[in-house]
Amino acid sequence: MGRMKEVFMKMQEEEWSGSNSDYIKHYVTKYIDNKDIYIPQPCPNCNHKKLLFNKLEDIQCQHNGCGQKFVMVDMNTLRYV
Repeated sequence: MGRMKEVFMKMQEEEWSGSNSDYIKHYVTKYIDNKDIYIPQPCPNCNHKKLLFNKLEDIQCQHNGCGQKFVMVDMNTLRYV
């Protein structure tokens, strides 16, 4: 079973009444270990492709010369801190 289908099934089981994006945040914090996650999204500041996501709220570029911090605004939008 795919990950999104698993999330959708959990959402149905819990009879979630909020938005889908809110449930995904809830799912990640509840069911997935809060480990540091590196994703291949380019940094808006230096364009290096290694951002560190720490508990979905604390995001920082791991390039040696950059180190810029960000906050997640929507599911795909970063804002400078």
